[in-house]
Amino acid sequence: MGNRKKAHDNALSPSDLQALARVDFAIFVEIVFSILHRGKKLIHAPYIDVIGHLLAAISHGEIQRAVINLPPGYMKSMLVSVMYTAWRLGVDPTWKVVCISYGDDLSHRLSVLTRTLMLSPNYRKTFPGTILDKHAEDHLTTTKGGFRYATQVASDITGFRPNDIIID
Repeated sequence: MGNRKKAHDNALSPSDLQALARVDFAIFVEIVFSILHRGKKLIHAPYIDVIGHLLAAISHGEIQRAVINLPPGYMKSMLVSVMYTAWRLGVDPTWKVVCISYGDDLSHRLSVLTRTLMLSPNYRKTFPGTILDKHAEDHLTTTKGGFRYATQVASDITGFRPNDIIID
C-alpha cells in the first residue's frame, strides 16, 4: 500500500513511477491502465491491491494455485490475462505462460490487448529489456525466449512447457 501511495505523490517523476512499477504490480496497473482504456484514469479499488498481492506471491513462487472470483466487470481478465502477463514478461522476459479462455475470440482479443500494452512507449520505457520478437495475434514471444500463448479451452497445449497456465 505504501508504494501505491507514493505513486500518487505528484513529486514523483515518470522514471520514479516506472521504477516502482517494475517491482509493484498495482502501480504498474495504475500507470498502464490508460493505454488500454483510451486515456481514462483508473479509479482505484482495494481489491486491485488484494489481487496485486496475490499475483506477487504467485510470481515469487509462494503460491502455486489460485482462483479469483469476482462479478463480471471487475477487470479479472484485464488484470490477470492482460496486465499481469505483460508485467511478468517485463520483469522476466524468459517467463512462459499459456492463457486459456473459454472461446477463441476472447483469447485472441486478450492477446491483442497484451501486445498493444507491450508495444506502447510507456511499457517500453518501464521494461526496456523486454522486446517482442514475435507478436502474432495468439503468440507473443520475447527476444529472451519468454512467451504468452493464447488459446481456447479444449485446445492442444502439449509441447509449450509453460511456467504458468492462466485459465480465464
